[in-house]
Amino acid sequence: MIKAKELRQGNKFNCDAGIKTVNGVDKFGFIYFEKCEPAVRDSRRHQSQCEPIQLTRDIIEKSGFRLLSYSEWHSTIGTAERKDYIYVETIFPREEDNNMTLEVICDFKTDAIRRIGICDFNYSTMRGITGTPMDIKYVHQLQNLFYYLTGEELNINP
Repeated sequence: MIKAKELRQGNKFNCDAGIKTVNGVDKFGFIYFEKCEPAVRDSRRHQSQCEPIQLTRDIIEKSGFRLLSYSEWHSTIGTAERKDYIYVETIFPREEDNNMTLEVICDFKTDAIRRIGICDFNYSTMRGITGTPMDIKYVHQLQNLFYYLTGEELNINP
């Protein structure tokens, strides 16, 4: 179940009618989409009938994030091994080579999102400092974060 209070206009969610875009929510937990007419029952679902859309590597790529690097980590203790894809999207261009970016790390084997954080990145030195990771698992959460940081919509087509 998705919580209506986490949604804003433009967020994507999933229901029995397919993937929809939020046009509004009400205090009773109904999520309106498309026509957004309260009298038309087909254009709304209760939050208990709606699910968030899980973030995946495919969705990150379709949203315009650029693949910055591919990294492999091998542990000499035990059999631990990790391979990651690192994607970035510039959110605050500052200087010619120095940008504040939104960094997404995807697991190589499962394509699951392992971590999302804000990174201060210098493209000339290819070095960055990543801030505290955020617990973002769903499309609407990434849309909200991007909107709150930039004032612009993140173009997502899951």
